[in-house]
Amino acid sequence: MHESMTRISRRPVWDVVCVATQRDELDAGLTEEIVGAYLLGPLLYLQLFDGREVGLVDIERTVDAFLGAFAN
Repeated sequence: MHESMTRISRRPVWDVVCVATQRDELDAGLTEEIVGAYLLGPLLYLQLFDGREVGLVDIERTVDAFLGAFAN
């Protein structure tokens, strides 16, 4: 069950990242696990551990940080 839920939550994001790596826009060394940790992890932390609703600003900041770390 854990694997199934993980795959369901990461798959749409991973699909977008794969296209970006093929276009040489993102680091080709990215894995699905790294993408999940750096894109989904911070948002899940805010929701689950801080108990707050994730907003558009949170998403934008997380994506910006990810791109800053992994964009070519």
